[in-house]
Amino acid sequence: MKVPGNCSPASAQRLEDQIAAATARIAPTWPLDQFIAVNPYWGWLGMPAPEAAARLGVLAGTRLTMPRSWFREQWAAGQLRRAHIEAALLASGQPAPLVDGIIRSLELASPDVPRMALVTDLQAAGGEPRPGQTWSELVT
Repeated sequence: MKVPGNCSPASAQRLEDQIAAATARIAPTWPLDQFIAVNPYWGWLGMPAPEAAARLGVLAGTRLTMPRSWFREQWAAGQLRRAHIEAALLASGQPAPLVDGIIRSLELASPDVPRMALVTDLQAAGGEPRPGQTWSELVT
């Protein structure tokens, strides 16, 4: 993209950087082998996973991982084993002694992921927009 000639070089570079950042948040549609029809996490691509998980938890109340109950079922079925947990800890740079604590934590329930209230949640306290309809339904 050509920046207008009346911009200073610093302003032109800032504008180009902002345009690049904005367009990077849009999932590619071409070439077709890179097309992503629906990926709600595309905009979080450049963020470290723990940070993206924390932000998505607050904004949407969602997780980036399966709940502990799923891992507990995999453990009980023998699909998840101690060697898998050790390998994951090694790959993430965490100390191996954490394995026993992780295995014990499989018995616990996943903590809730509280999210920020949506405008529709806040408005719902004031009553229905129409009889028999919620604010979320109206917005949708």
